[in-house]
Amino acid sequence: MSNDDLAEQSDDFAKVHQYFQKQLEQLEQTRPAVLPKIAVLVDRDKRPADHHVLIRGLHHQPGGMVLPGVPAKFVLGDNHYEIDDTDLPTSSGRRLALARWVTSPENPLFARTMVNRIWMHHFGSGLVSTPANLGLSGAAPSHRELLDYLATRFRDTGWSIKELHRAILESSVYRQQSAPRDAGLQRDPDNRLLWRFPLRRLSAEAVRDAMLAISGLLDEQMYGPYIPTQRRGDGLVAVADDHTGSRRRSIFLQQRRTQVHSMPELFDAPAMLTSCPQRSTSTVPLQSLAMLNSEFVRDCARAFGLRLDEQVETDAERRIEQSFMIAMGRLPAAEERRVAEEFLAEQRELYADVENSEQLVWADYCQMLLAGTATLYIE
Repeated sequence: MSNDDLAEQSDDFAKVHQYFQKQLEQLEQTRPAVLPKIAVLVDRDKRPADHHVLIRGLHHQPGGMVLPGVPAKFVLGDNHYEIDDTDLPTSSGRRLALARWVTSPENPLFARTMVNRIWMHHFGSGLVSTPANLGLSGAAPSHRELLDYLATRFRDTGWSIKELHRAILESSVYRQQSAPRDAGLQRDPDNRLLWRFPLRRLSAEAVRDAMLAISGLLDEQMYGPYIPTQRRGDGLVAVADDHTGSRRRSIFLQQRRTQVHSMPELFDAPAMLTSCPQRSTSTVPLQSLAMLNSEFVRDCARAFGLRLDEQVETDAERRIEQSFMIAMGRLPAAEERRVAEEFLAEQRELYADVENSEQLVWADYCQMLLAGTATLYIE
């Protein structure tokens, strides 16, 4: 019999039941928010199940039992795969043994691979141009001694990634200009010898983030839940403008295999279906069309123009200088200044009979800056 049934049969019970119901409702209002949940994988059995070689790959024809280990070819010096589960009451110690073997100072493969990946993220290409294959079938290192030196330094500094970043960023090769030189182009057109800093386009996520930052729309809130995306009627996947946090950094956007945000996807964001050790960089007409017609880009351009209104009132020359400083971190060259002035003059003629013509003129100008190679590429 339920509490409600008892309350119907007994007035005394009904009064007590009603009193406690009110108390529970008041306590529910003060209950703290539910803590977020994360999924973790842990060992719960010190003796995992045995594993057998499957004859001809058939699960119902087990062969001899096999134990965990690593390829003998990769074992150097005294760096053997050894399981020590003495202090692990609920774990087999197999994963810990693998982690210790991988990060052993006697294992050069881990240090070289890690250094090559970090170098690749700074320069667009690693010292070994095949980051997923540092073996004989992969590409040869362009600077073998440099790779070995950085790997040794990485190991000797206690695997400090911050120290490795600092070493790369303070190097003369990183601080070079991107401008080409005839002698370098003749001897090394692919720039494998790093005689100049490689010209690189912003990554897919950074393209969107840069436009938000330049326009002043970027929401710098950190942490919190992801921002959901939605498929619009025109087939594009985007974030609803009225959704809280719609202008946050792209790292907070929802990631779904079947619903990829259209702007990052257009600029070569990797697919979630496969591993992506190195991103590709394509140049296709759809990218330019998106920069010209995307409502997101137009919103950023309008906001950029309003930002110039707040910082510089009516002086067109100072506005051009300020726009270049915001978008590119430098003043315009003489030719860029001339082209900008001509563009503004042409747009003023185009919008001569339109209300708010000056705002439209500067919005168009700002959109051209956002879509330009000087904004989208790292020099």
